[in-house]
Amino acid sequence: MIVVDDASRDHGPRVVAEVARDDSRVRLFSSDTHRGTAASREIGLEMARGDYVWFMDAADFLLLDALRLVSSALASRPDVLLVAEAERDIFGVQRQVAPLGQRPAMRDRIVRRDHILSLDRPAGDDLSDLPLAVAVLGRGARVERLEPAVVVHRLLPARVTDAWSDSDPWVVFAAFDRAFAELADAGGSVSAKADLLTAMIAEQQRLLTGVEKSRRVEYFHQMSRSVHTHGGDLPQPADASSRLVRRAIGTGSYRLYRTVLRSQVPVRHTVRRVVRKVPRSRSGLTAGAAELAYAGLRRGPLDPHLAVFSAYWGAAYSCNPRAIYEKARDLAPWLRGVWVVKPGNEASLPSGIDYVVEGSLPYYRAMARATYFVNNVNFPNDVVKRPGQVHLQTHHGTPLKTMGLDLVNARNRGMGLNLRRLMKRVQRWDYSISANEFTTEIWERVYPSGTYESLETGYPRNDVLATARPEHKERVRAGLGIGAEKKVVLYTPTHRESEREYVPLLDVDDLAERLGSGYVVLVRAHYFYRDAAVATGDSNRVLDVAAHPSIEDLAIASDLLITDYSSLMFDYAVLDRPIVIYAPDWETYARERGTYFDLMAAPPGSVTRTQDELVEALRSGRAEDADSAALRRAFRQKFCALEDGRAAERVVLRLWPAPADHR
Repeated sequence: MIVVDDASRDHGPRVVAEVARDDSRVRLFSSDTHRGTAASREIGLEMARGDYVWFMDAADFLLLDALRLVSSALASRPDVLLVAEAERDIFGVQRQVAPLGQRPAMRDRIVRRDHILSLDRPAGDDLSDLPLAVAVLGRGARVERLEPAVVVHRLLPARVTDAWSDSDPWVVFAAFDRAFAELADAGGSVSAKADLLTAMIAEQQRLLTGVEKSRRVEYFHQMSRSVHTHGGDLPQPADASSRLVRRAIGTGSYRLYRTVLRSQVPVRHTVRRVVRKVPRSRSGLTAGAAELAYAGLRRGPLDPHLAVFSAYWGAAYSCNPRAIYEKARDLAPWLRGVWVVKPGNEASLPSGIDYVVEGSLPYYRAMARATYFVNNVNFPNDVVKRPGQVHLQTHHGTPLKTMGLDLVNARNRGMGLNLRRLMKRVQRWDYSISANEFTTEIWERVYPSGTYESLETGYPRNDVLATARPEHKERVRAGLGIGAEKKVVLYTPTHRESEREYVPLLDVDDLAERLGSGYVVLVRAHYFYRDAAVATGDSNRVLDVAAHPSIEDLAIASDLLITDYSSLMFDYAVLDRPIVIYAPDWETYARERGTYFDLMAAPPGSVTRTQDELVEALRSGRAEDADSAALRRAFRQKFCALEDGRAAERVVLRLWPAPADHR
């Protein structure tokens, strides 16, 4: 297998290089500059030494037993082997595809290498997808077919494929003109001509949807001329709908063509609801009035110095957006930051912070006019990204548990996640922050967009952990009423999608009692369970800190972390303090939610499976011994290498370099 890295910006080449080191059948060529599909295929063709060549896209994968089936089919030495494919969307749903051989894409064709080299290929785009796919059929080649499907082509969002594609839809006409001429020179049969014509019409129709609207009628009329030139008296398609499409193209009637296509779309039967009371937001605007106001405000100019910030769906002033906002006040003072809060959450913001309440007129004005958007989740679905607006997705953790598109086949369907809507929101991103290389690879795979740039900077919210001083620890403890002589344990259980309410797996009162009076246990439930009662015993030994505004301050105030599968473990490791994993239900969690690595095999410290084991690890000192420190050191090397206290600075300087009048 030959992999051509066309100056990829992700970590794919590194992954391939690791595979190639262990498997001599895999070879990698990396280009310093982006060259495009044609040049990459030229490189691959030059490196190839086999009798046959099969060009595949990065989104394709082979089905089980594919290579054996292909090898058997090539025993008769055809010039071209057409292979059947299955198409699945990014959610794994299989789509119907056109009959084999009617789509001139190179992923459907395995071609004898000498046959490609013998082609009279024009200079420039000679190995780009369409001209090559058409050319290999137009030379009177001996073609055979292989079914069932052996390859799956994943249909990624249009913005992804647009970002990858370097094809011009208008080259289809010259490509097929050339193919029909070569077929005539080779004495091609009527059947071969019919196959080529069918492929031409199918490909032209596919490409038509990508032509700019202002030129679609022109493109359609060119399609009509192509059919007149090459169609002749070939048999009409069997089904009525295809015959109407052929008639529309043949007569040049774009109106008929659009009518036929619309009639092929399944009708959705809907029930009209009568809303007796017009919904009204807590800010006073009705839904209809808000929509009209927002649409009108979007006609105004963007404010180049306005940035909108939000965290956890407008519920908090925290996390990466907060760290970026505060650093921007120092490094980009010309920027005006405005925070979005949910109605009723205004008190969560410190005094002096400019904010707008979601659903209010000032909110829609900010969303319409701001140039920059910073959030650790996604903005609501009704937010429209205008040309010139820039969205920064900061995320809010390093993923142990599966995320994004990896949840397509999640065992627990109670998460309430609409993946199609999620992917539409992802397509608004321009930048995506990552804490480490491990996370970058996952974000780029489970949130495919093709349009955002990964900023592998470390997490801005961890800057305060990397630079924490003893006086910071003393200050937070004093605010919590904890003396300097106490040993503070922070316990942060994660959310479990299978549970509607907080189900304690650790008896924190018993833990505090068994540890003794020298310990204080801080309990920080997941933000989904902020109202849950987590302790009932001695309030001097167990503190419920779910409402505390800063998890970073709580981490700094503590001496040791106990967690199960919370992403806080990755952040806490920046402090280089002991971490104990309490995992009574690891197998269930890993099976129900899914994880990216085996935490039991690569933990950041001691692993305990029962409450007795946990108490023993703390009381015996095992949680802080040399073995635990070695585990933490390896964990930090993989996940915390970028956490040097300057992540927010790197992000701010990337997004907001000083304008000329501020240099």
